[in-house]
Amino acid sequence: MTHYLITGGLGFIGARMSRLILDEEPDARVTILDNFSVGNLDALHWSGQTGLSEPKGGQRLEVSNRLAVYRADIREEDGFAAALNDGVDVIFHLAANTGVQPSVDDPRYDMHANVLGVMNLLEAARKLERRPRIVFASSNAPLGEAPQPVDENSRCKPLSPYGASKLAGEAYMSAYYASYGVPTVALRFGNVYGPGSGHKTSVVAKFTRAAMKGDPLTIFGDGSQSRDFIYIDDLIAGIRAAGRVDGVEGEVFQISGGKETQIRTLVDAMLAVFETTGIPKPEVTYESPRLGDMPKNFANVSKARDQLGWQVQVGLEEGLERTIRWYLEEREAGRF
Repeated sequence: MTHYLITGGLGFIGARMSRLILDEEPDARVTILDNFSVGNLDALHWSGQTGLSEPKGGQRLEVSNRLAVYRADIREEDGFAAALNDGVDVIFHLAANTGVQPSVDDPRYDMHANVLGVMNLLEAARKLERRPRIVFASSNAPLGEAPQPVDENSRCKPLSPYGASKLAGEAYMSAYYASYGVPTVALRFGNVYGPGSGHKTSVVAKFTRAAMKGDPLTIFGDGSQSRDFIYIDDLIAGIRAAGRVDGVEGEVFQISGGKETQIRTLVDAMLAVFETTGIPKPEVTYESPRLGDMPKNFANVSKARDQLGWQVQVGLEEGLERTIRWYLEEREAGRF
């Protein structure tokens, strides 16, 4: 029986990952560690359990015989102790302060969550007799304005505190593998979107919520800036592959769609889905570019394809339709 620990497991990616693991791996156990600052137990409504009481700090909640939730803060030195004492095989470290703008607004908090949190995890894992593999959720933010498409050998020059903190996390992952033999893998995520993103501030989630409310879609800049979008199930497949493939310890991988998409192209694709799903066409407005935003961002994902045996399955148009229909279903069910 494989035992997975998912930090930030009540968030967008973690909650969906826990469901997919339990559905697809009958012998697996999942423990979620979360501080409940963003996610809550409603993220696990798929589990069939209702009326669950939130655990207090340091406490464990048994959702089922295969799913448990710890309430803990990764910024605290002993935040991982109780969860790791359960015996864990693979850790998916998703807990973080996410996004460029929050890091610009409060760089010290960003550092505490994304650097100190990583250090606390690595130190806790280093002290274990049987060390679990750690798969670290990074980002393309460390790369800044590197020539496109980026790859694992691109020079890092962060433009934001978020990029700097994620780069520090990658560096500590590498150092703990080289110095102590803690098996680590770092993944640089593209711009993930999909079902479960109701509370996210990423562009697809934000534009979908705005359109459903009849608000305008606001583009920062002229819309020529590009991103590399990846549907959540494709991203999770890459994360899980990094947790099980042998011989990739100490490596960094790009996990993204592998395709450049300008924001104005994204908006056009979303407007087409809004029309087919009955959402009134929103106004599109433009404002000044935001500090710290990268003008271009897309990746070469051939290393992940070759070494992890992973590749994208869901194209942008199909992924957008799945995502927007999920939002409509959630609104119909009274959960959004």
